[in-house]
Amino acid sequence: MADAKSVFLEQLALIEGIKAELGELIWQEDDDYRYKAIEKRRDLAKAIATIGSAADSQFAGTARLVPFWAKLARSRATTATHQATWPAVSLDVYQKAFLQSVRLV
Repeated sequence: MADAKSVFLEQLALIEGIKAELGELIWQEDDDYRYKAIEKRRDLAKAIATIGSAADSQFAGTARLVPFWAKLARSRATTATHQATWPAVSLDVYQKAFLQSVRLV
């Protein structure tokens, strides 16, 4: 099994890639972009969960675990709020509020 640092770096790179793909998807003209966005949102959730598992093993029994989880929880909450406000059926790059929400995530 890979060490936690490698897992963190791998998953963070994956998250950045997912964010970039989501940014491109919403500008696509085809009808499937909303379905693709749902898949990418699932991939994002898996990557965040993997980071959480790696943190548990890396920081278990240390003072770093609680602050790490606090930061991760804030990130997850921001993502969840964005996704709840903008379900896939409502994705619209031409709405100013949507673009502002995307910047926060």
